[in-house]
Amino acid sequence: MLIQEIIKLLRKLHGKKEVSVTAPTGIVACSLGGQTLHSFAGVGLAKADAETLLSKVLDNKRVLRRWRMVKALVVDEISMVEGEFFDKLEYLARMIRENDEPWGGIQLVVSGDFLQLPPISVGKKKNSDSDKEYAFEADSWDQSFQLQVGLNTIFRQSDPQLIKLLQGIRKGELDDEGLELLEQCRCIDNEPDETVVRLFPRIADVSRVNDMRLKGLGEEIIVYEAFDRGERHWIDQLDRGIAPNNLQLCKGARVMLTKNLNVKGQLVTGATEMVMKPLTWNVEVGDKIRATRLQLPLILAWAMSIHKSQGMTVDRLHTNLSKAFGFGMIYVALSRLRSLDGLSFSSDFHPSKIKAHPKVLEYYKNHFE
Repeated sequence: MLIQEIIKLLRKLHGKKEVSVTAPTGIVACSLGGQTLHSFAGVGLAKADAETLLSKVLDNKRVLRRWRMVKALVVDEISMVEGEFFDKLEYLARMIRENDEPWGGIQLVVSGDFLQLPPISVGKKKNSDSDKEYAFEADSWDQSFQLQVGLNTIFRQSDPQLIKLLQGIRKGELDDEGLELLEQCRCIDNEPDETVVRLFPRIADVSRVNDMRLKGLGEEIIVYEAFDRGERHWIDQLDRGIAPNNLQLCKGARVMLTKNLNVKGQLVTGATEMVMKPLTWNVEVGDKIRATRLQLPLILAWAMSIHKSQGMTVDRLHTNLSKAFGFGMIYVALSRLRSLDGLSFSSDFHPSKIKAHPKVLEYYKNHFE
Protein backbone atom coordinates (compact mmCIF):
# COMPACT_ATOMS: atom_id res chain seq x y z
CA MET A 1 0.00 0.00 0.00
CA LEU A 2 1.57 3.26 -1.18
CA ILE A 3 0.49 5.38 1.77
CA GLN A 4 2.11 2.93 4.20
CA GLU A 5 5.40 3.16 2.30
CA ILE A 6 5.19 6.96 2.43
CA ILE A 7 4.65 6.80 6.19
CA LYS A 8 7.74 4.60 6.58
CA LEU A 9 9.81 7.08 4.59
CA LEU A 10 8.56 10.06 6.59
CA ARG A 11 9.42 8.30 9.85
CA LYS A 12 12.96 7.69 8.60
CA LEU A 13 13.27 11.36 7.70
CA HIS A 14 11.72 12.92 10.81
CA GLY A 15 11.63 10.21 13.47
CA LYS A 16 8.55 8.20 14.43
CA LYS A 17 7.28 10.49 17.18
CA GLU A 18 7.35 13.52 14.86
CA VAL A 19 5.05 11.91 12.26
CA SER A 20 1.29 11.84 12.90
CA VAL A 21 -0.89 9.54 10.78
CA THR A 22 -4.57 10.45 10.49
CA ALA A 23 -7.75 9.91 8.49
CA PRO A 24 -11.24 11.44 8.67
CA THR A 25 -12.83 8.14 9.80
CA GLY A 26 -11.94 5.69 12.54
CA ILE A 27 -12.05 2.77 10.09
CA VAL A 28 -9.30 4.14 7.88
CA ALA A 29 -7.32 5.60 10.78
CA CYS A 30 -7.21 2.26 12.61
CA SER A 31 -6.17 0.43 9.45
CA LEU A 32 -3.10 2.69 9.33
CA GLY A 33 -2.41 2.49 13.07
CA GLY A 34 -3.17 6.19 13.42
CA GLN A 35 -5.93 8.38 14.80
CA THR A 36 -8.80 10.40 13.40
CA LEU A 37 -7.96 13.86 12.13
CA HIS A 38 -10.40 15.41 14.61
CA SER A 39 -8.75 13.52 17.47
CA PHE A 40 -5.27 14.61 16.45
CA ALA A 41 -6.36 18.23 16.21
CA GLY A 42 -8.20 18.14 19.55
CA VAL A 43 -11.20 19.98 18.12
CA GLY A 44 -14.09 17.58 18.77
CA LEU A 45 -16.69 17.93 16.01
CA ALA A 46 -15.05 21.21 14.93
CA LYS A 47 -18.39 22.98 14.48
CA ALA A 48 -17.18 26.18 16.17
CA ASP A 49 -15.31 28.98 14.40
CA ALA A 50 -11.51 28.86 14.12
CA GLU A 51 -10.87 31.29 17.01
CA THR A 52 -13.02 29.25 19.39
CA LEU A 53 -11.26 26.05 18.34
CA LEU A 54 -7.90 27.73 18.92
CA SER A 55 -8.89 28.63 22.48
CA LYS A 56 -9.96 25.03 23.06
CA VAL A 57 -6.62 23.65 21.87
CA LEU A 58 -4.60 26.20 23.87
CA ASP A 59 -6.34 24.94 27.02
CA ASN A 60 -5.30 21.33 26.35
CA LYS A 61 -1.61 20.82 27.13
CA ARG A 62 -1.46 17.34 25.58
CA VAL A 63 -2.97 18.45 22.26
CA LEU A 64 -0.89 21.62 22.29
CA ARG A 65 2.30 19.59 22.70
CA ARG A 66 1.24 17.31 19.83
CA TRP A 67 0.70 20.26 17.47
CA ARG A 68 4.07 21.77 18.36
CA MET A 69 6.02 18.52 18.12
CA VAL A 70 4.74 17.17 14.80
CA LYS A 71 6.93 17.63 11.74
CA ALA A 72 4.88 15.66 9.20
CA LEU A 73 1.11 15.18 9.17
CA VAL A 74 -0.38 12.42 6.98
CA VAL A 75 -4.09 12.53 6.07
CA ASP A 76 -5.50 9.56 4.15
CA GLU A 77 -8.90 9.61 2.37
CA ILE A 78 -8.69 13.39 1.93
CA SER A 79 -11.86 13.26 -0.20
CA MET A 80 -13.89 12.97 3.01
CA VAL A 81 -12.43 16.14 4.56
CA GLU A 82 -14.44 19.35 4.14
CA GLY A 83 -12.73 22.46 2.79
CA GLU A 84 -13.90 24.61 5.70
CA PHE A 85 -12.41 22.13 8.19
CA PHE A 86 -9.18 22.01 6.21
CA ASP A 87 -8.85 25.82 6.49
CA LYS A 88 -9.57 25.73 10.22
CA LEU A 89 -6.79 23.23 10.82
CA GLU A 90 -4.32 25.19 8.70
CA TYR A 91 -5.11 28.29 10.75
CA LEU A 92 -4.69 26.40 14.03
CA ALA A 93 -1.31 25.08 12.90
CA ARG A 94 0.03 28.57 12.15
CA MET A 95 -1.31 30.13 15.35
CA ILE A 96 -0.23 27.33 17.70
CA ARG A 97 3.23 27.00 16.21
CA GLU A 98 3.65 30.78 15.87
CA ASN A 99 4.88 30.27 12.31
CA ASP A 100 3.45 32.09 9.30
CA GLU A 101 4.38 29.35 6.82
CA PRO A 102 1.50 27.17 5.53
CA TRP A 103 0.51 24.75 8.28
CA GLY A 104 3.02 26.42 10.56
CA GLY A 105 5.88 24.65 8.78
CA ILE A 106 4.37 21.14 9.11
CA GLN A 107 4.99 18.88 6.10
CA LEU A 108 1.49 17.94 4.98
CA VAL A 109 0.99 14.71 3.00
CA VAL A 110 -2.52 13.79 1.88
CA SER A 111 -3.87 10.97 -0.28
CA GLY A 112 -7.20 9.95 -1.68
CA ASP A 113 -9.55 10.18 -4.66
CA PHE A 114 -12.10 13.00 -4.72
CA LEU A 115 -14.21 10.95 -7.15
CA GLN A 116 -14.83 8.36 -4.43
CA LEU A 117 -17.00 8.99 -1.37
CA PRO A 118 -17.18 12.72 -0.55
CA PRO A 119 -17.62 14.55 2.77
CA ILE A 120 -20.96 13.73 4.35
CA SER A 121 -22.13 17.32 3.92
CA VAL A 122 -21.84 17.29 0.12
CA GLY A 123 -25.29 17.65 -1.42
CA LYS A 124 -26.88 18.48 1.93
CA LYS A 125 -27.96 21.81 3.36
CA LYS A 126 -25.28 23.19 5.66
CA ASN A 127 -25.59 25.53 8.62
CA SER A 128 -22.50 27.41 7.42
CA ASP A 129 -22.58 29.93 4.59
CA SER A 130 -19.33 28.43 3.31
CA ASP A 131 -19.41 26.64 -0.03
CA LYS A 132 -16.05 24.95 0.57
CA GLU A 133 -17.40 21.42 0.48
CA TYR A 134 -14.26 19.63 -0.70
CA ALA A 135 -10.77 20.03 0.72
CA PHE A 136 -9.41 21.32 -2.59
CA GLU A 137 -11.84 24.26 -2.31
CA ALA A 138 -10.13 25.43 0.88
CA ASP A 139 -8.47 28.84 0.66
CA SER A 140 -5.25 27.27 1.93
CA TRP A 141 -5.24 24.19 -0.35
CA ASP A 142 -2.82 25.18 -3.10
CA GLN A 143 -0.31 26.85 -0.77
CA SER A 144 -0.30 23.75 1.45
CA PHE A 145 1.57 21.63 -1.10
CA GLN A 146 4.72 21.92 -3.13
CA LEU A 147 3.59 19.04 -5.32
CA GLN A 148 0.28 17.45 -6.35
CA VAL A 149 0.55 14.08 -8.10
CA GLY A 150 -2.07 12.06 -9.98
CA LEU A 151 -1.61 8.27 -9.92
CA ASN A 152 -2.73 6.34 -12.99
CA THR A 153 -1.50 2.76 -12.54
CA ILE A 154 -4.30 0.28 -11.74
CA PHE A 155 -3.37 -2.67 -9.53
CA ARG A 156 -6.68 -4.23 -8.46
CA GLN A 157 -8.10 -4.99 -11.92
CA SER A 158 -6.50 -6.50 -15.01
CA ASP A 159 -9.66 -7.03 -17.10
CA PRO A 160 -9.58 -4.33 -19.87
CA GLN A 161 -13.39 -4.25 -20.11
CA LEU A 162 -13.82 -3.67 -16.37
CA ILE A 163 -11.05 -1.07 -16.30
CA LYS A 164 -12.68 0.88 -19.13
CA LEU A 165 -16.11 0.60 -17.46
CA LEU A 166 -14.78 1.83 -14.10
CA GLN A 167 -12.84 4.71 -15.65
CA GLY A 168 -16.07 5.93 -17.21
CA ILE A 169 -18.18 5.44 -14.06
CA ARG A 170 -15.54 7.23 -11.99
CA LYS A 171 -16.15 10.33 -14.11
CA GLY A 172 -19.93 9.90 -14.03
CA GLU A 173 -20.09 8.52 -17.57
CA LEU A 174 -21.64 5.36 -18.98
CA ASP A 175 -21.69 4.66 -22.71
CA ASP A 176 -23.88 2.11 -24.48
CA GLU A 177 -21.15 -0.54 -24.29
CA GLY A 178 -20.78 -0.04 -20.53
CA LEU A 179 -24.55 -0.13 -19.99
CA GLU A 180 -24.75 -3.41 -21.92
CA LEU A 181 -21.97 -4.89 -19.77
CA LEU A 182 -23.84 -3.95 -16.60
CA GLU A 183 -27.14 -5.29 -17.92
CA GLN A 184 -25.45 -8.65 -18.50
CA CYS A 185 -24.69 -8.74 -14.77
CA ARG A 186 -28.28 -8.11 -13.69
CA CYS A 187 -29.98 -11.14 -12.17
CA ILE A 188 -33.71 -11.73 -11.79
CA ASP A 189 -33.31 -13.59 -8.48
CA ASN A 190 -33.06 -11.01 -5.67
CA GLU A 191 -31.37 -13.50 -3.35
CA PRO A 192 -27.85 -14.27 -4.59
CA ASP A 193 -25.66 -17.20 -3.64
CA GLU A 194 -24.88 -16.76 0.06
CA THR A 195 -21.15 -16.94 -0.64
CA VAL A 196 -21.35 -13.65 -2.56
CA VAL A 197 -20.70 -10.43 -0.62
CA ARG A 198 -23.67 -8.06 -0.69
CA LEU A 199 -23.01 -4.32 -0.59
CA PHE A 200 -25.58 -1.86 0.78
CA PRO A 201 -25.62 1.93 1.03
CA ARG A 202 -27.06 1.76 4.57
CA ILE A 203 -25.76 -0.07 7.64
CA ALA A 204 -29.26 -1.18 8.73
CA ASP A 205 -29.53 -3.43 5.65
CA VAL A 206 -26.03 -4.80 6.32
CA SER A 207 -26.90 -5.80 9.90
CA ARG A 208 -30.23 -7.28 8.83
CA VAL A 209 -28.69 -9.60 6.24
CA ASN A 210 -25.71 -10.63 8.38
CA ASP A 211 -27.91 -11.41 11.41
CA MET A 212 -30.37 -13.37 9.28
CA ARG A 213 -27.63 -15.43 7.64
CA LEU A 214 -25.84 -16.12 10.93
CA LYS A 215 -28.98 -17.32 12.71
CA GLY A 216 -30.05 -19.25 9.63
CA LEU A 217 -27.04 -21.56 9.96
CA GLY A 218 -28.62 -23.11 13.06
CA GLU A 219 -25.25 -23.45 14.81
CA GLU A 220 -24.15 -22.34 18.27
CA ILE A 221 -23.14 -18.69 18.10
CA ILE A 222 -19.91 -17.82 19.91
CA VAL A 223 -19.10 -14.25 20.90
CA TYR A 224 -15.46 -13.20 20.69
CA GLU A 225 -14.85 -10.21 22.94
CA ALA A 226 -11.95 -7.94 22.10
CA PHE A 227 -9.20 -7.38 24.65
CA ASP A 228 -8.54 -3.66 24.97
CA ARG A 229 -5.70 -1.85 26.67
CA GLY A 230 -5.15 1.88 26.96
CA GLU A 231 -6.99 5.06 27.82
CA ARG A 232 -10.77 5.13 27.32
CA HIS A 233 -10.54 8.10 24.98
CA TRP A 234 -8.35 6.18 22.56
CA ILE A 235 -10.29 2.91 22.95
CA ASP A 236 -13.39 4.82 21.83
CA GLN A 237 -11.58 5.46 18.57
CA LEU A 238 -10.98 1.73 18.16
CA ASP A 239 -14.74 1.25 18.53
CA ARG A 240 -15.21 3.41 15.45
CA GLY A 241 -12.78 1.26 13.49
CA ILE A 242 -13.38 -1.98 11.66
CA ALA A 243 -12.30 -4.36 14.48
CA PRO A 244 -15.53 -5.03 16.44
CA ASN A 245 -15.66 -5.08 20.23
CA ASN A 246 -17.94 -8.14 20.09
CA LEU A 247 -17.67 -10.49 17.13
CA GLN A 248 -20.40 -13.12 16.73
CA LEU A 249 -19.36 -16.22 14.81
CA CYS A 250 -20.45 -19.80 14.37
CA LYS A 251 -19.50 -22.79 12.29
CA GLY A 252 -20.06 -22.01 8.63
CA ALA A 253 -20.16 -18.23 9.07
CA ARG A 254 -19.13 -16.20 6.05
CA VAL A 255 -16.29 -13.90 7.12
CA MET A 256 -13.83 -11.47 5.60
CA LEU A 257 -10.32 -10.40 6.56
CA THR A 258 -10.02 -6.86 7.92
CA LYS A 259 -6.22 -6.73 7.87
CA ASN A 260 -3.57 -7.45 5.26
CA LEU A 261 -1.61 -10.49 6.47
CA ASN A 262 0.34 -11.81 3.49
CA VAL A 263 0.06 -9.69 0.36
CA LYS A 264 2.14 -12.07 -1.79
CA GLY A 265 -0.07 -14.95 -0.73
CA GLN A 266 -3.19 -12.81 -1.39
CA LEU A 267 -4.20 -12.92 2.29
CA VAL A 268 -5.27 -9.30 2.17
CA THR A 269 -8.17 -7.18 3.31
CA GLY A 270 -11.22 -8.64 1.58
CA ALA A 271 -10.01 -12.26 1.41
CA THR A 272 -12.42 -14.88 2.80
CA GLU A 273 -10.67 -18.23 3.44
CA MET A 274 -8.21 -19.29 6.20
CA VAL A 275 -7.83 -20.27 9.89
CA MET A 276 -7.38 -17.13 11.94
CA LYS A 277 -5.62 -16.04 15.12
CA PRO A 278 -6.22 -12.77 17.01
CA LEU A 279 -4.26 -9.74 15.86
CA THR A 280 -3.79 -6.26 17.28
CA TRP A 281 -5.01 -2.83 16.22
CA ASN A 282 -3.13 0.14 17.67
CA VAL A 283 -3.83 3.82 18.00
CA GLU A 284 -0.45 5.52 17.78
CA VAL A 285 0.34 9.13 18.60
CA GLY A 286 3.88 9.89 17.54
CA ASP A 287 6.05 7.08 18.92
CA LYS A 288 3.58 6.06 21.65
CA ILE A 289 0.81 3.46 21.46
CA ARG A 290 -2.20 4.97 23.24
CA ALA A 291 -4.60 2.04 22.86
CA THR A 292 -4.50 -1.54 21.63
CA ARG A 293 -7.28 -3.95 20.65
CA LEU A 294 -6.69 -7.70 20.36
CA GLN A 295 -9.38 -9.28 18.20
CA LEU A 296 -9.85 -11.73 15.35
CA PRO A 297 -9.27 -9.75 12.12
CA LEU A 298 -12.67 -10.76 10.77
CA ILE A 299 -16.12 -9.36 10.17
CA LEU A 300 -19.26 -11.11 9.00
CA ALA A 301 -19.23 -10.83 5.23
CA TRP A 302 -22.54 -11.86 3.81
CA ALA A 303 -23.16 -8.13 3.64
CA MET A 304 -21.27 -4.90 4.26
CA SER A 305 -21.74 -1.19 3.68
CA ILE A 306 -20.31 0.52 0.63
CA HIS A 307 -18.59 3.02 2.93
CA LYS A 308 -16.80 0.26 4.86
CA SER A 309 -15.88 -1.51 1.64
CA GLN A 310 -13.76 1.42 0.47
CA GLY A 311 -10.18 0.20 0.19
CA MET A 312 -11.16 -3.49 0.12
CA THR A 313 -10.90 -6.05 -2.71
CA VAL A 314 -13.46 -8.81 -3.34
CA ASP A 315 -13.80 -11.51 -5.98
CA ARG A 316 -17.61 -11.54 -6.09
CA LEU A 317 -20.26 -9.06 -4.99
CA HIS A 318 -23.99 -8.48 -5.31
CA THR A 319 -25.57 -5.08 -4.94
CA ASN A 320 -28.75 -3.17 -5.72
CA LEU A 321 -27.63 -0.29 -7.93
CA SER A 322 -31.10 1.29 -7.84
CA LYS A 323 -30.60 2.07 -4.14
CA ALA A 324 -27.31 3.88 -4.65
CA PHE A 325 -27.27 7.56 -3.75
CA GLY A 326 -24.75 10.35 -3.76
CA PHE A 327 -21.59 11.04 -5.68
CA GLY A 328 -19.09 8.23 -6.25
CA MET A 329 -21.13 5.50 -4.56
CA ILE A 330 -21.53 3.20 -7.55
CA TYR A 331 -17.89 3.69 -8.50
CA VAL A 332 -16.71 2.74 -4.99
CA ALA A 333 -18.95 -0.34 -4.97
CA LEU A 334 -17.96 -1.69 -8.40
CA SER A 335 -14.27 -0.85 -8.09
CA ARG A 336 -13.94 -3.36 -5.22
CA LEU A 337 -14.04 -6.13 -7.84
CA ARG A 338 -11.08 -7.81 -9.48
CA SER A 339 -13.16 -9.01 -12.41
CA LEU A 340 -16.52 -8.20 -13.98
CA ASP A 341 -17.36 -11.92 -13.83
CA GLY A 342 -17.82 -11.49 -10.08
CA LEU A 343 -20.59 -8.85 -10.32
CA SER A 344 -24.31 -9.34 -10.00
CA PHE A 345 -27.05 -6.88 -9.12
CA SER A 346 -30.80 -6.96 -8.73
CA SER A 347 -33.66 -4.69 -9.83
CA ASP A 348 -33.68 -2.15 -12.61
CA PHE A 349 -30.77 0.21 -12.99
CA HIS A 350 -30.80 3.73 -14.38
CA PRO A 351 -27.60 5.41 -15.59
CA SER A 352 -28.58 8.61 -13.74
CA LYS A 353 -27.47 6.87 -10.54
CA ILE A 354 -23.88 7.20 -11.72
CA LYS A 355 -22.73 10.55 -10.37
CA ALA A 356 -19.48 12.48 -10.30
CA HIS A 357 -19.46 15.95 -8.77
CA PRO A 358 -18.84 18.70 -11.38
CA LYS A 359 -16.50 20.50 -8.96
CA VAL A 360 -14.28 17.43 -8.70
CA LEU A 361 -14.20 16.86 -12.45
CA GLU A 362 -13.15 20.48 -12.94
CA TYR A 363 -10.45 20.19 -10.28
CA TYR A 364 -8.91 17.12 -11.93
CA LYS A 365 -9.14 18.72 -15.37
CA ASN A 366 -7.27 21.81 -14.18
CA HIS A 367 -4.58 19.96 -12.22
CA PHE A 368 -3.89 16.63 -13.92
CA GLU A 369 -4.89 16.85 -17.59
